[in-house]
Amino acid sequence: MKREFCQIQGHDTEELIYVCDELQCIELNNNKLICQKCLCIHRGVTYNILKEKAIKNYNQYTQILQNDIDENESLKKNVEQSIKEIQGKIMKMMSDLQKNIFTFVDGQSQKLLKNKNQAQQLMQDSNSSLDIQIFFAKFSERKTKEKQETTKQQVKAIIKDLIDDINLKIEYLKQPDVNEYKIIEFELQSFQIESIFQKKLPYSYCDEHCSNKTSICVDIKCLESSYLEYYCLRCCKSSHVQHYQNDYLVEYDKLKKEQKVKQKFVVNQKQKMKEYVQKLVNDSINQLKIEQKEQYLKYEITIENIKSLQQQFEINLQVENTKYVFGDLLLQFINTKEETFLLQLNQVQQNFEDKLQCCKIQDKQKFLEECQLLQLKQDEIVKLQKNIKQLKQSVDQKDQLLNNQSSENLFNLLQMNLKEKDKLIQSLSKNNETLQQKVQQQQSNQPKEKQQSSQSQSQQKQQQIFSEPQSFKNSRQNQNY
Repeated sequence: MKREFCQIQGHDTEELIYVCDELQCIELNNNKLICQKCLCIHRGVTYNILKEKAIKNYNQYTQILQNDIDENESLKKNVEQSIKEIQGKIMKMMSDLQKNIFTFVDGQSQKLLKNKNQAQQLMQDSNSSLDIQIFFAKFSERKTKEKQETTKQQVKAIIKDLIDDINLKIEYLKQPDVNEYKIIEFELQSFQIESIFQKKLPYSYCDEHCSNKTSICVDIKCLESSYLEYYCLRCCKSSHVQHYQNDYLVEYDKLKKEQKVKQKFVVNQKQKMKEYVQKLVNDSINQLKIEQKEQYLKYEITIENIKSLQQQFEINLQVENTKYVFGDLLLQFINTKEETFLLQLNQVQQNFEDKLQCCKIQDKQKFLEECQLLQLKQDEIVKLQKNIKQLKQSVDQKDQLLNNQSSENLFNLLQMNLKEKDKLIQSLSKNNETLQQKVQQQQSNQPKEKQQSSQSQSQQKQQQIFSEPQSFKNSRQNQNY
């Protein structure tokens, strides 16, 4: 690459040899070198280091592709050997099968070869662009290998299944077509930076508080707005009050970490579900194969339905909602909890199991109609579950409100009862004092020989008064006086 110097005043002696190594500073295209003085606060690398890393990852990438191509060639040889073992019985049919499989595998290899040749053409060019260098420098070997491994395993499983079926059902074999199988095919690489990562929306600056705006409002209306912006947390106390009070303002870094956790959770759950479905499919197919020995024609369509169902299931499982906000934040991972993801995936699994039961329908068109009907029912179930959850939350809130009101009313009632009891006790005390005064006055007017008897009668009357209700007290007083 030709030596160039910075055109900024005061930097004219600085050579353009640096690149910022942070993803947020890398453009999706037309990246340019900067000088040492122009380096931002992030970590920078020189062009030579970047190129070394790009070449290293490029070599690993082409090696992965070559290994896969070699495996496909080896797979072809294995297929050829298997075909030769039975071609004496059905030579023409086996030759046609071999041709179809070779075409299928070669079609996959052509995509891999095209990726390899294009990668070599781009990297071996003496004036390869900086974007290509960045692409391979940031290229993930692990992700590519994992993705291509899934397709390879599917191709091998399909071919092995075909050969096993031939050995088991040679007398009833019809012409198979490997192209009917649905797989997660190898992708033709675009070698564009945007194909390997999403560029983060850069922070804006708050002049009032002299700091970066790094918070995001996770309210769904704000996230779906056509104009996305970061917020200053301190400014939101007055400018974004309602969402601030509801704790909708979250730091970008926290959302990014949560996204990684949720993505890992979903990947793990999908893998578990895939293994479970694979076991379920294998068990179902093996059971059917046992019966197929006697009734091959009856169960042939059923097995095809199960295979087609599984292939479509795995393809659908790879489909993800790639709606991004703020550059590289997936919208579905912001407002969706892990429990919701688990519920959705369980529903997908249940849907698969229900469709699997329909596979015993012999007519393929009727089977597809039943599957479509089940899918509509499952979609309706998901909607109803969401409505139930919302209604339950509403009922819980109202119950809590009623409980609060009931507790407050009970407390007020108790207070009123206590006040009434206090008034009753005071009234009884006054009546008792009045009665004692009258009894004493009467005793002083009676003869001394009857004094003791009167006192005894007076005490008995007092006890009766205190043990009887207030209405009877008044009656007693009227009788005595």
